[in-house]
Amino acid sequence: MLMVMFFEMGEAHRALDIWHEMDRRGCRRAIDTYEIMIDGLFDCGRAEDASALLDEVINRDIKLSYKKFDAIMLRLSAVGNLGAIHRLSEHMRRFYNVAMSRRFAITQKKEMSAITIDALVVVVVVVDN
Repeated sequence: MLMVMFFEMGEAHRALDIWHEMDRRGCRRAIDTYEIMIDGLFDCGRAEDASALLDEVINRDIKLSYKKFDAIMLRLSAVGNLGAIHRLSEHMRRFYNVAMSRRFAITQKKEMSAITIDALVVVVVVVDN
């Protein structure tokens, strides 16, 4: 897709131009298009713009795929946007059951444990040398 190419080239403004042109022409935005734009904006360091589009997803009551929801939550966590994490969690709670939420929490706990173990290994190696 053309928008993906512009994001890969680091030209987020051109992807946004296409986004606005879609509005002018009355094109209906699909969830895939939102997901591409949100990913691209995060990749280009435009977390505020990505969060604004995420708010639009929430306001339009659009369901993200579980995989994309998981990825966006990680990105929001990385930039420290707790408000957006809370809003998105509340929004997606209506679409997914508790078991999926539990699986996400367990996955995060395992990843954090792996990071902690990696950090301890680095500390032991540095102290050992």
